Parts: sequence; C-alpha cells; structure tokens
Amino acid sequence: MAALSVASLGTFSTGIGDIGLTAAAGGGDTFANDGQTLFVAANGSGGAIVITVTGVAGAKTYNYAIPKTRSATAGKTTIMGPFPVAVFSGTCSVTYDGVTSLTVAPVSLTNALQSATI
Repeated sequence: MAALSVASLGTFSTGIGDIGLTAAAGGGDTFANDGQTLFVAANGSGGAIVITVTGVAGAKTYNYAIPKTRSATAGKTTIMGPFPVAVFSGTCSVTYDGVTSLTVAPVSLTNALQSATI
C-alpha cells in the first residue's frame, strides 16, 4: 500500500481544484487520519469503481457502519469521510476494485476549521 500525503484545505480555498490528486495504487493506499480528514476520489474511467475504507476491528462504531464503502460513479468525483479516529484509527487503509483513471487525495479540514474560528 502506498502512503498518501494529506492535503490541507484552507478557509478561502477555491475548491477541489486546489487539491493535488494522485493516481490510486493497485494494492490500495493509506493516509494519516485526524478525525477531520476527507477522502476525495475522481473516477475518470468509463465504469463505477468501489472504494472501501477499513476501520478498526472490534471498534465501538456508535451506529457508524464499517468498513465504509462507496461506489464512485464513472466520470464523477466523490468525497468520503470524515473518519472518526476511534473507529478508523490514526491511519486509514483504502482499497479499490479498480484503479484505471482513478485519482485520489486525503484532505484535512483541520486548518480550515481552525482559521474559521473567530
């Protein structure tokens, strides 16, 4: 699994275009999770791709289903998360049922939330 760098989204960001997406790894990816991290996936392929984020085995989920699975529609961008640390730990593992034309990025909202505080 490849370790992805977490992008930071500022308060006055222009949006998804500010995030550098990386090609998804065939064996899956991991990313650091602070509980305020989202996972962005842009599916440029002609078919849907299933994305699965695995949680901690035996974690108390508080009615939060794990693993978290989403079907990324062809030609669309999907956003998953945030991922509670108690359920998904400080490192999230992500797998895909296909990676052709799939680009991804974990994005932290921590800086955006802190700078929005007055």
